[in-house]
Amino acid sequence: MMRIEIAGAGAGKTTNLAKKIVANHKKMDPSKYIYCVSYTNSSVEKISSMLKGYYDSIPNNIVVTTIHSFFYNELIKPFHYLLYEEHYSKVSNSTLPNKVQFRNSKLKNFRSKGYLHVDDFTKYAKYVVCGKSNDKKITKKKREKVKKFLSTYIGSVFVDEAQDIDKYTKEVLIELNNMNLFIEIIGDPNQDLRGHEQLDKLVKEYPDKVVYNNICLRSPQTHLDFSNLFISEYQRQYNEKKATGEINYVFQTDLNNVKGLCEDYDLAYIYQKNKYFNTQSPSKNELVYEEIKFLIDRYSPEIKYQNKVLQIASKITTYLFRYVNQGISVEKAINKIFPYGALLPKDYKGLEEVMYRSLGSDQENRIKISSIQSIKGLDEEKCLFVVTSQFIPYLKQDRNKDSIRMKSHLYVALTRAKSKLTILICKDVEEKYRKEDIMDLFDKYGITALS
Repeated sequence: MMRIEIAGAGAGKTTNLAKKIVANHKKMDPSKYIYCVSYTNSSVEKISSMLKGYYDSIPNNIVVTTIHSFFYNELIKPFHYLLYEEHYSKVSNSTLPNKVQFRNSKLKNFRSKGYLHVDDFTKYAKYVVCGKSNDKKITKKKREKVKKFLSTYIGSVFVDEAQDIDKYTKEVLIELNNMNLFIEIIGDPNQDLRGHEQLDKLVKEYPDKVVYNNICLRSPQTHLDFSNLFISEYQRQYNEKKATGEINYVFQTDLNNVKGLCEDYDLAYIYQKNKYFNTQSPSKNELVYEEIKFLIDRYSPEIKYQNKVLQIASKITTYLFRYVNQGISVEKAINKIFPYGALLPKDYKGLEEVMYRSLGSDQENRIKISSIQSIKGLDEEKCLFVVTSQFIPYLKQDRNKDSIRMKSHLYVALTRAKSKLTILICKDVEEKYRKEDIMDLFDKYGITALS
């Protein structure tokens, strides 16, 4: 049985997912396992934290993991050799070339040495469950036995952030459904930043299995009225409390201190870096984030809920980089958060080293903000969305522009703020469009200039 829930930004997907897993666990055969899979470790941590609110410890037959770990540990590792006599005992997560021919060559080279790259996991999981077009009869017979065995211990599979599924994952989920497993798929096609479009295809193929959750617990109705213009009618959201908020725009060319404006907001983000703005690498920020999590666990063991630890670590990381971007030294920035004596000397030193490593030697003048990709899943009271020229055709609702990736980036950018959203119109927009036309565009939407 398959069920697909389409839920927009701020709909409380993680909270609802935890409730569904608990309800499913109560009525399920205790000898079977529930797998809850998502795409990032942070998402796995959040779901696990929510489940810990229902249990003293998560039951052994509820497994929360990344989708790649699920595919490798439950499908590829135990069964791929049985079916194809190809054994991959090692895993690689190294960076791959962008060009397709070089990328494929690198992946082939990994496989020849007994490595399977994580980018190959979904395809090889599909081979295990669905097969290849040239499979021999004996391989097909073996596969039926594999699927029968999987059915003996897998009871349910919950898929979070399903907008990120690729074509191979879609085929695996359909086959698991055909095996009479319970499959719950939760996601938002409007946040398909990778542009896979596979969740959309599932919705079209299984319309009778789809339910829509149109409630938004995050964004004010004034923000939703704007973001709803750029998504399908079925997925338009509303705030039950009819909360009002503030939304306005300002031109970069009208500002004397752009950096100061960015620092006044809890989140500032852009589609991609350009000659005016740079995006902080999520992997670099992650180093500091992980160090802060370690320090919280060491110095504040009384904080029992992992979700709370994640929130605090995220806030501290944001403020550390904000202070440094304001010109404060790394040492003083750390002391503003952790006054002298709050940490052991070795921990001060360790945090300093991680900060310096994250900052590197980049002394350029571009203003550092976040990418939209890196802030998906986050929300704050005040958000600053830097609109670049790529978005103008979509804001104009140009029917000739139909990139799912760009539409998704626009939607994510418009749905992060809990109270105030300011749209900063980048200089590159005025290099391509008349300022008066852009002002008329926002006036048409009832969005006023920042005073």
